[in-house]
Amino acid sequence: MVVLVTAVSLSAHQLFDSLFHVAIGFGQHFAVHLAILEAHVRELLQQNIQELFQHRLLCDLVLISEDKHEVPVHRAILAAHSDFFRQKLLATDTPTLSVMVPAPVLHHLMKFLYFGSYDESITPEIALGVLKESRGFGINAIRSEDISPLVIPQLNFHNCLNVLLHPELEHHDYIAQKVCEYVGRSMLELLLSEQSFAKLLHVSRKLMINLVSIVSKICTSGKDADLVVRFLTEWAQVESACDLLKECKQWPWAGADDITPLRESLEDSDFHKEWQITNVKSLLTDQLPVRFVHGMYFDWCVRLDHGSEGKLRIVYESATETAPSPDLCLMRFPAAMFAWQVIYKGTNVFHERPVFICFPQNVSLHWSTTLPVSAAELSDDDEITIICQMVENPLVSLILYHFSSDLVTTVKNEDILNRLPHIEFRCVSSYMLFKQHLESAGPPP
Repeated sequence: MVVLVTAVSLSAHQLFDSLFHVAIGFGQHFAVHLAILEAHVRELLQQNIQELFQHRLLCDLVLISEDKHEVPVHRAILAAHSDFFRQKLLATDTPTLSVMVPAPVLHHLMKFLYFGSYDESITPEIALGVLKESRGFGINAIRSEDISPLVIPQLNFHNCLNVLLHPELEHHDYIAQKVCEYVGRSMLELLLSEQSFAKLLHVSRKLMINLVSIVSKICTSGKDADLVVRFLTEWAQVESACDLLKECKQWPWAGADDITPLRESLEDSDFHKEWQITNVKSLLTDQLPVRFVHGMYFDWCVRLDHGSEGKLRIVYESATETAPSPDLCLMRFPAAMFAWQVIYKGTNVFHERPVFICFPQNVSLHWSTTLPVSAAELSDDDEITIICQMVENPLVSLILYHFSSDLVTTVKNEDILNRLPHIEFRCVSSYMLFKQHLESAGPPP
């Protein structure tokens, strides 16, 4: 009897499970069917509205573009999608409304409001115009991420500068970055054209910084560096490359406000925002602490020790390429600005201005920053936390390469003996002495 009851109970459970799964399957099938039905109904409703626009049926308003092109529309459609038009049309029953919008942009803007799409004739410049006017008209349905596929894939050598100079571009960081990447990769070729050269002179500083960061990755000769430096000297409206070098140190290069990651060695894949040094006193005598500040172009080796005056100091030892590219001009003179926070006994004790650091390739030069902490005052259990904000400056690297590629002409034209800052002058002179030594020594036996 017990066995029979158990068998019946198991059968009931199995039947319930089967019915449950059937119900779930039916629910999923119904949900899919309902979604297809809703999509079909939406398409039919949209087609009905599109027919009103295409055939100009029951239009009750005419928009007039800045070039006097007329577009018949429906007040209700505009009011539904745009805060600007809603307020404007509620306040007046005028049959016409002039808008300072070019006809092609107005055409594509209206087509989106009715169709929810764009046709193939839209260009990157018109697409950015649609974004611009949608912001002005308060049309939230048109977003930057929807427009970017109409801009980025259509970039070419002939339209990229018009897109770069479009006033709307700087309001959309992702699109601007992609446009700068395209123009930056083409910049050496663009600068050979007088027309393109003249257009690039009108690029804003924000975008030019992006362009320099990109073009510096493809400059591989003195000719390339000379072309870029000569253009930027004219663009910045300064008298010489020395003036350009001084000015570009003040530019807001990418990452200036970010904490720079550090790692223990070049092989280490773990990065940290803080350099925590415990038992500082013993490390200064046993094994000096070392870290690598990780930048876009270089890993900068720094160590902590103490100088002859007994103060702790950060010593800059070398810069190693993050991706070895020996042909790139910027590899000859790695350059960066370093800002430090030094937490000692719970307080940030370092309040000095950021320091500029530069190395000549294959030449051993060390720079240091003295900290307001005396090695003699350290106790056995003292610890220090160091935080770094480092910004590399590829333009300084290009300018110094430009100087070193033809030193005779540089000394004649730039007067670097009197105008070049101390660190940069030492780097160029050290590199040239090293180069002369190699040339006089001749090839190895």
